[in-house]
Amino acid sequence: MARRTAAERANVLLEEMRTHNRATYEGVMGAIEGLERRMNARFERIEDRLTILESSVRLLFEEQKRLAQELAKMREDIDALRADVSKLRNDFERRDEIARLENVERRLEALEKQRSA
Repeated sequence: MARRTAAERANVLLEEMRTHNRATYEGVMGAIEGLERRMNARFERIEDRLTILESSVRLLFEEQKRLAQELAKMREDIDALRADVSKLRNDFERRDEIARLENVERRLEALEKQRSA
């Protein structure tokens, strides 16, 4: 085997270094590409979930708005019922007085009929 010169040995070492660097570069690039694929897949899943979440939140706000309108209508109905109950309670508390007034009205009508006859 012939002895190599220093320049030849340096060239061999340089070529080995280039080969190692190329392998390292390709390995790093492969890892980066794999990482990008995984990250892209995750981002797509996150975007899908976010789209579903946005849609759900929109539906919830619409439902909340509908329920608020329904609640306002119920409050109006309750206020009307309270007024009716108050009137009924007042009439009930004055029932004796109302009965006496009705009696007086009947008697007055009877008197008026007797007088006109």
